[in-house]
Amino acid sequence: IPGKRLNQGLRGTKYTVYEGGLHVPLMINWKGRYEPSSKSSVIHFTDIFPTLVKVCHLSLTDPIDFVGGSLAGVLTGNDTASLPEARYWQWNRGIPMYSHNAAMRMGKWKLVRPYVTRNVPDGASTEKPVLYDLEKDPYETVDVSPENHLIYENMKVMLEQWSREVEFSRIKKTSD
Repeated sequence: IPGKRLNQGLRGTKYTVYEGGLHVPLMINWKGRYEPSSKSSVIHFTDIFPTLVKVCHLSLTDPIDFVGGSLAGVLTGNDTASLPEARYWQWNRGIPMYSHNAAMRMGKWKLVRPYVTRNVPDGASTEKPVLYDLEKDPYETVDVSPENHLIYENMKVMLEQWSREVEFSRIKKTSD
């Protein structure tokens, strides 16, 4: 259906870091290994490879510093401690610009640097990051940063630090 999005009324679409662009189900079927069940853990695409390494008992010839964590404990219902506490996203066309369409989630909190354009950004966005409480507001409609100033400031610093680390790693790899 042109113009209609099937994302359960969540804000955003593909290409955005709002829940409507990120919140998707993951289904795993391994007959004889995992019993059918439903989980509500927040997972990230970066968890898939570490999970496969763990559940398939793979040996890596070179050590890898995984960004994600293993879902093995979630799948068995035993443990979620191996999953990172903070999750990050960023997307734009061209060279990454972290002032646009970037987000981080930590528990029920989600900090979003608003989506600006689907095209290559002209420059850094001046839009203020917005904080959402996804337990109370899964549709990301109310900025709760004024009443949660410390959480807001800490998450802003964490998102900026992650952005610098990713960009440094990206630039380092292209210069090697």
